[in-house]
Amino acid sequence: MRSRTGILPVQAALLILCCLNASASDSTFWTTGKALMPAWGLYPNGETYDGTKSLDQYSAWKAGRLTWVAEFPADGQYTVFVRRIAAYGHVTVSLNDVPIKGGKGWTRVDNQSNNRYRWENVGRVHVTKGSQHVDLEIEGMFDAVVFTANTAFNPDNDSLPEPLKQPVLRASRKVS
Repeated sequence: MRSRTGILPVQAALLILCCLNASASDSTFWTTGKALMPAWGLYPNGETYDGTKSLDQYSAWKAGRLTWVAEFPADGQYTVFVRRIAAYGHVTVSLNDVPIKGGKGWTRVDNQSNNRYRWENVGRVHVTKGSQHVDLEIEGMFDAVVFTANTAFNPDNDSLPEPLKQPVLRASRKVS
């Protein structure tokens, strides 16, 4: 009887939205510069910049490469975000030796200062489920990297899941 009032369709829609959000969060994962250290040429830096701090105790600073073997939970298109100091430098993210390109640049925030941590949309990449080799070529200050299959995800506004605290580092590549 209540379905005539529209209550059941509303409840069904809320259930669907809940399930969509749950699966989206399952396909978002990230780690920090601190978790990917140590690395040749990079040093820990825990300074605060214009009121912003590292998401972990410190960021990777200077120039070098961080290597990570990421475990992707599912096949799909993943958007890649990098958090770094916006005032200088850059971070190039490569997946299995192919640089990820075509990003949208900085996420929307007020433009009071670029001398702080900001999220940069690096691009989208198709990934197959399983272990994939990720390289981060860093020049400047790198704080975190996010991979997400959720196209609506915005790291400035959306909650991040718990970061990977002990990602697999510098593992041998599979030879095919």
